[in-house]
Amino acid sequence: MRREASLHVTEDMRAGIVSGRVRSFARLVQALEDAGWRIDWRAPDAPALPYHITDTAPPIGPKGLVLRRAYAEPFFRLERSVHRWDWEVASLPFPQRGHGPHLGEGLAASLRRKLLGPGPVSREGFLFVALQGRLSEARSFQSMSPLDMIETLLDRDPRPLRATLHPRESYSAQDLEALDAICHRFPRLTLGGASPDMVLACEAVVTQNSALAFAGYTAGKPALLFARCDFHHIAASVPRDGVDVALHQFGQSEPPPFNAYLHWFLRRHAIDASAEDAVDRFAARLSSHGWPMEK
Repeated sequence: MRREASLHVTEDMRAGIVSGRVRSFARLVQALEDAGWRIDWRAPDAPALPYHITDTAPPIGPKGLVLRRAYAEPFFRLERSVHRWDWEVASLPFPQRGHGPHLGEGLAASLRRKLLGPGPVSREGFLFVALQGRLSEARSFQSMSPLDMIETLLDRDPRPLRATLHPRESYSAQDLEALDAICHRFPRLTLGGASPDMVLACEAVVTQNSALAFAGYTAGKPALLFARCDFHHIAASVPRDGVDVALHQFGQSEPPPFNAYLHWFLRRHAIDASAEDAVDRFAARLSSHGWPMEK
């Protein structure tokens, strides 16, 4: 069998891969070439070969894959879907107990600096609500709309809420007016501020499935999720457990093993592109997806 795969990236990214600057894809390409694969470099929107890998576009067919960053460099995942809630790790069970007391401490500290900056961690009594897009719409992966999420939280939790909008989202005038109306009805809901600072200072993070909740794990902040995602295991999750169970879990005082979870989620179930075994890990992952990798 002739082993040929199309790799769909921009010209700038291709140059970075070939030079080794884009380390993740460079290690992936090395794994393929070591196993005898020929790389057919193609534009992101070009037709794909049966075996193909994309950077951001949804892969097509049973042999198509996408390489995505797992929230922070140098960790990556090679998956069949662009949807995080469909990634393999989302369905794996996380062992809540039996971890060493210091497992993942160094990783958590490093990630916290990368994702949230050098500021101190504090607890100032408020819940941070990380809003995403389409505030009045409940999409297929969400348990309710973001506006309904806020209303539910205001009805069920007495703590102050501080919310931020996503800087790269475009919001309709109607959605912004509806959010402003809720703020006027409930003065304990305020809008604005720097999201990383909010994560560092809050009691917990509430969101549909914003990566800010994952960042909160690095600062020991619990999360309440209203949408499906890949890092739900130690969070209170409405789509997984329902509103009542999730809110009850969210109110528990015993914190989950944040550092051990980060170790499990990234060290065990993602690929560290900077590690010595990255090429072997990519080869094993390709093989697990049905790509012939024997040399």
